[in-house]
Amino acid sequence: MPGKFHLKLYTGQPLRQRETFEQCWSLFADPLPAGERWGRSERTTEPFTSDPSAAFELFRRAETLFVKGKGDGFLGMLKWNDGRFFTVNVWLKPSALGRQSRRDRWLEWMFRLIETVPSLYGYGVSSEEYDAKHLQESKDSRKAVGVSLSELSEFLPGIYWLTVFGPELSEAFDFRRLEAMPGVAVRRLLGRQTVVQLDGEPIPADMDERLAVEAHIAQQLGAEYFFDRARGAGPRRAVPAFQAALERLTSTP
Repeated sequence: MPGKFHLKLYTGQPLRQRETFEQCWSLFADPLPAGERWGRSERTTEPFTSDPSAAFELFRRAETLFVKGKGDGFLGMLKWNDGRFFTVNVWLKPSALGRQSRRDRWLEWMFRLIETVPSLYGYGVSSEEYDAKHLQESKDSRKAVGVSLSELSEFLPGIYWLTVFGPELSEAFDFRRLEAMPGVAVRRLLGRQTVVQLDGEPIPADMDERLAVEAHIAQQLGAEYFFDRARGAGPRRAVPAFQAALERLTSTP
């Protein structure tokens, strides 16, 4: 969505199981997002309540659910993708992450969400940075490159302001060099997950500098595992353990 911050998590967590769904729903009820409406479309008018029963039944049938909140332009979306895994999406106004104190509160909320719905991989990024990395425009078309579901089994979309590594990726990568890098924070979360976060606001004053820092992080972990349009047609490959995790989800009935 243009002009928004976007958190996207790819998870094999069974969100159609009631217990997991209820935990996720309770986070939408938190005073920070302040859930106000929910339904199968973004324009829903169904009032939000603390009881998730009706929402759970709709999600089981429709496999897509939106939640709109009063706080900071919050919009959440749960979606069953491609018969393989779920995605958890959160969009916020950029101003939600502008002031340090407000940004810290939202980050703590995001970390709780990541621990509630353990992820294979995820990212948090402003629309400006996302476009700089992935938007391909020509006279006749406008499309995103390097982030499709089919490409996810071939390479990771990239390093972002916030990057989430699930247990397979956390085990595959060595984050010790990143821990020594200025302006980079490495945080371990429950479920053997790792979050790499850059200092400052999601929308940087210098986008070229931001992209260079992220490219350096990818280089430390193994540049060939990450999409980077600046590298052109350089070699890319999948992380074997991550690829195997995706294949297990595909084969699970």
